[in-house]
Amino acid sequence: ILALSQPVLGVTLQAQDNHLAIAGIAAESDLPSAVIGQRLLGIAQEGEPVIAVDARTLIEEPDMIGNADWLRDFYVQQDRLFQALSSGLVSVTVQNGAVPTSLTARVRGGRPMSDLPVKFWTQLGVGCVGLIIGFWLVCLRTRDLAAWMVLLTGVGLAMASGAAGLYSTRELALGYGVFRTASQVNSSGTLLFGIGILTLFLIYPRRIVPRIVLPLPALVIGSTMLFIQIADWPRHVGLLQDGVAIIMLLLLGAIACQLVVNRRDPAARAMLGWLGLSVTLGAGGFVVTAILPTLMGRDVLVQQSTAFLFF
Repeated sequence: ILALSQPVLGVTLQAQDNHLAIAGIAAESDLPSAVIGQRLLGIAQEGEPVIAVDARTLIEEPDMIGNADWLRDFYVQQDRLFQALSSGLVSVTVQNGAVPTSLTARVRGGRPMSDLPVKFWTQLGVGCVGLIIGFWLVCLRTRDLAAWMVLLTGVGLAMASGAAGLYSTRELALGYGVFRTASQVNSSGTLLFGIGILTLFLIYPRRIVPRIVLPLPALVIGSTMLFIQIADWPRHVGLLQDGVAIIMLLLLGAIACQLVVNRRDPAARAMLGWLGLSVTLGAGGFVVTAILPTLMGRDVLVQQSTAFLFF
C-alpha cells in the first residue's frame, strides 16, 4: 500500500557514473519520449528553486552512506523532492548535450502494481519465507527455545527485507517520515536477526555457554539497536554495518564451537552440517557481497535487494 501510494513522474531512472539517466517513461507520463537517454538534473515545484539530483539520490540502501552529515543531507533532499512531487505539477530539468531544458510534467498520485519491479517482490518474498519457516517450527516445537530463535530470525528478516523493498524500489523519493520509519524498521530487523541466529547456535544442537550468558546477545545487540535509533538519528546508523560484521564473526565462532563440542555425536554433526552450512552461506553471502565491501569503502558486489536472496 505504501509503495503504491507514492507520487511518481512515471519515469524509469538509472544511476550512471555520478548522474541519473532517464531510461524509460510510462505511457501516462507527460514527458515526451525524446527525454529517454537524457540526464535528469533536477525537479522543482512551481515557483521554487530546482532541487538537484545525482546518482546518490537513487541509492538503494542509505545505511551504506558512511558519513553522518551526508546521510542527513540525503534524507533532507528526499523530503524536499517528495514535497515537490506532492504538489502535483513540477518542472523537470533534463540535459542532452550542453544546454539544460526545463519541461513541465504532471505527477501521478500513485503507481499501478505493474510498475513495482521484480526486486520489490523478491524482497517481500524473502521475508514471507522467513516468517513461514519460523512459525512452522514453533508450531511443531512450541517449548523448544531453538525454534523460537528461528522464529525471531524470521521476524527480523521480514522486517529488514520488507522495509528495504519499500525504499529500494522508490521511483525517486519518499517523504522523510516514511523513509525514516522504513530505515529504522530495516536496521532493527537486521539486528533482531542477529540476536536470533547468534542465540540459536549458543544452544543448538547443544548449549555451549552457561545459562546466565544466553541473554547477553539480546542485551548487547538490543542496546546497540536502541542506541542507533534513539541517539540523534541518523548519526550512528553507520554502526549497523560494523555490528553486522561483528555478529557474523561471533556466529562463525559459535558454529565452530558447536562442531568441536559435538564431534562425537553423529546426529548433531548432521544437523550442524545442514544448518551451519545454510546459515554460513546465507548470512555470510549477504555480508560478503553487501556489507563487507561497504566497510572497505568499495562498491557492493551485489545490490542489497539481490543479496537478500542468499537467505
